[in-house]
Amino acid sequence: MLRISRRGLICSASALACGLAVSPALAQKKFDDGASDTEIKIGHTNPYSGNTSAYGLIGRTHEAFLMQNDDYGKDYFNGFKQGLGSDANRIVQLATYEVADPTVDNQVIQLKNSGANVFFNISTPKFAAQAIKKAAEIGWKPAHYLNNVSASIGAVIKPAGLENAQGIVTAYYLKDPNDGRWAQSPDMVEWGKFMDKYMPQADKKNSLHVTAYAAANTLVEVLKRCGDDLTRANVMKQAASLKNLEGPMLLPGIKINTSATDFYPIQAVQLQRFEGETWKLFGDVISNDSQNQ
Repeated sequence: MLRISRRGLICSASALACGLAVSPALAQKKFDDGASDTEIKIGHTNPYSGNTSAYGLIGRTHEAFLMQNDDYGKDYFNGFKQGLGSDANRIVQLATYEVADPTVDNQVIQLKNSGANVFFNISTPKFAAQAIKKAAEIGWKPAHYLNNVSASIGAVIKPAGLENAQGIVTAYYLKDPNDGRWAQSPDMVEWGKFMDKYMPQADKKNSLHVTAYAAANTLVEVLKRCGDDLTRANVMKQAASLKNLEGPMLLPGIKINTSATDFYPIQAVQLQRFEGETWKLFGDVISNDSQNQ
């Protein structure tokens, strides 16, 4: 399994197995463990702390956090503190949960009782939906910022209740399949065809399918650049040599950049607010690319 790592670059729990048919070539082929003519096994990677620092531009009052108690949650939390800088003392409450917990109801009550008027929700989809719903039930109405892992309307917002999610803000980097402005964009059209062919029963309103599609396309680009040399060293070399790659489903102005000293593939996001039945983008793209390339 390939794992691209640096402080703040976390491999997700699920592994992606991607099969590619490789055409015959005259040159001798090179494979490491997990790679063959017909299959390549690779972990799915996403940066958290770098993107999360964008939220630090917003919150300037009393912040409370709900955090998954593992490296995923800690990385997001550290990214937020980095964004806050000298204002990190505005964090008044941190509540954690374990992945095996049935609910986060008690944690949300604890956060409300702290007196915080800003809530940063660092939780995975199941718990994010619970937290949104519970906050509404107890009448807690802070400025609510949600990590983009849980921004799916189909998987999170609808289960939590559309009425309970009004005004929530998240930072995102992919096109939302629920946003009509992208309906005729070529990459969205191709994604729709892909879904119709390979996942006809899937819910197209679930943006997690867009995330997987975008990640897989980036992987395909890396593998194409590898040619017949599918050793770990060459895969890592190609993965760390992406320059201004405009992958499908990325928001306009957001590109993939990596280098031998910087493995964050995406260091740009745009804020969006949930209004009515969909997310509405606002502001400009916030980018950290220039500082790290």
